[in-house]
Amino acid sequence: MSLLSVKEVSFGYDRTILEKISFDVSDGKFISLLGVNGAGKSTLLNVISHFLKPDKGIVCIENQTLCNMSQKDLAMRLAYVTQYNIPVKNTVYDLILMGRIPHLENNQLRAIDHDIVENLMTDLGLEDYALRPADRLSGGEFQKVIIARVLAQEPELLLLDEPTSSLDIKNQVQVMSMVKRYCIDRRIAVIASIHDINLSIQYSDMFLMLKNGKIYTYGDEEVITTEALKAVYDLDVSILHHKNKKIVIFDSC
Repeated sequence: MSLLSVKEVSFGYDRTILEKISFDVSDGKFISLLGVNGAGKSTLLNVISHFLKPDKGIVCIENQTLCNMSQKDLAMRLAYVTQYNIPVKNTVYDLILMGRIPHLENNQLRAIDHDIVENLMTDLGLEDYALRPADRLSGGEFQKVIIARVLAQEPELLLLDEPTSSLDIKNQVQVMSMVKRYCIDRRIAVIASIHDINLSIQYSDMFLMLKNGKIYTYGDEEVITTEALKAVYDLDVSILHHKNKKIVIFDSC
C-alpha cells in the first residue's frame, strides 16, 4: 500500500495550474519534483500539505483523505518546509523544540523530546547556536534550523520546497545527506522541489517532472534522459555517468 496517493488532482486560480495530477509514493522513498519556475511544483506541495484544497481530485495518506484528518493527526504524519520562512526571536533550541508539539502528552515536554532536539542539533552542527535568537542567524543557518524543526516532528511524509536554496555547497550536502538518512532509517517519504538536477540525482529514488501543470514523466533515474530534460527545461543537455550516477551537463548556448 502506498503511503501517499495523489489522485486526479487539479487546481487553479484564474487559470489552471495543476491538471489531473496522479501518482503514488511509498515509504522510504525520496522523490524530487523537477521543472521550470511556474510549472506547478510549489502549488503541488501546497495541495499535498493541505494548505490548498484541490478543485478536483483527492490526496490520501494510507487511504485516508487529508480532509478527513484532524489537525493534530495531520501534524503528526506530515511536515512541510515552505520556500520562504521568516526568522523569529525564539532561540534556536526552542524553535526546533516546537516540532515536538504534535507529540506532547497533556502539553508536557518529556526527556525524549529534549533528546530528539539535541540529537538533531548535533547532526546539523547547530549545538553552538542553541541559545542564539533565530532572527540573528544567517539565511543558511536559519534554513538548517527550520529543517531540524520538521525532522523533530517525526513525520511519515516530509515536503520540502527548495530546501537548499540558501545553503552553500557544504551545507547542501550536509542537509541532503541527513534528510536522506532519515528517509531510509525512519522509512519516511520525502518529496522535495529542487532546482539543482545533479543534487536531486545524488539523493533521490524517484523523479517527477512537471511541465505546464501536468506530469511529463515519473519514475526512477531511467526517466532522466536528454529528451525529457529538453522537453521540460527547453535546454539541450548531455548526460555523463560517474559511479553509477548520471551527471547532467547543460550545453552552452
